[in-house]
Amino acid sequence: MQLGARQRAAGSSVDAFGCVRHVHPALRHAARSVSRRQTVAAAAGGAKVVCVGEALFDFLANEKGLKREEVKSWTPYPGGAPANVATALQKLGVPTAFVSALGNDDRGEELMQLLNKIGVDTSTVQRIDAPTRDIYVERTLDGDRVFAGFGLDSDKYCDCSLDADKLPKDILSGADFMVTGTLGLAAPKTRAAMKAAAEMVKAGGGKVMVDVNWRPVFWSDNDEAKREILAFLDAADI
Repeated sequence: MQLGARQRAAGSSVDAFGCVRHVHPALRHAARSVSRRQTVAAAAGGAKVVCVGEALFDFLANEKGLKREEVKSWTPYPGGAPANVATALQKLGVPTAFVSALGNDDRGEELMQLLNKIGVDTSTVQRIDAPTRDIYVERTLDGDRVFAGFGLDSDKYCDCSLDADKLPKDILSGADFMVTGTLGLAAPKTRAAMKAAAEMVKAGGGKVMVDVNWRPVFWSDNDEAKREILAFLDAADI
């Protein structure tokens, strides 16, 4: 399904890989308390927070007030809400791992390098022979951002293929928090992996935080979306 529908691009808690705008109080507490636990965490080699979900490139229109087909040039910015949270927390000093599927392409490699440079644990990232997601974002005359679709059919991207059998069980079961969204629930394989990851975190005594981040264009069936998202939220602590 070619997702050409347009939707206002809601701002996440952080933008462009770690420019902090708002961090949930529970995660802010984790950041404040990390100083007295850093030595223990480093010795254990474990992440305090595991972010599960997409990393991608937002292609922001350089011209304002134009529709996607009229825009002549775009500027790519690294993003994806779970990746943004991972980099922001790592910059705040919270040991963080990022569980995702990235493509074996230039975009995927660039995202890996950015995450590694910031210090996020990327040993948990699965590399997939599928494209890394791109999202096109128009800008209104007053500068507001409007979602304008993908470069490919949504189900063609690597983040639809997160494999539950390759999840880092030890890291997930040892985490204090798992932070994730709902976009991956639209892809059956990634949905199964997200559910499995949440179960591992909770089994280890951690808490699961879910950002609803509702994006109808990711779903072909709104009834299915409601059912799956509500079921996933039932398993969340925050």
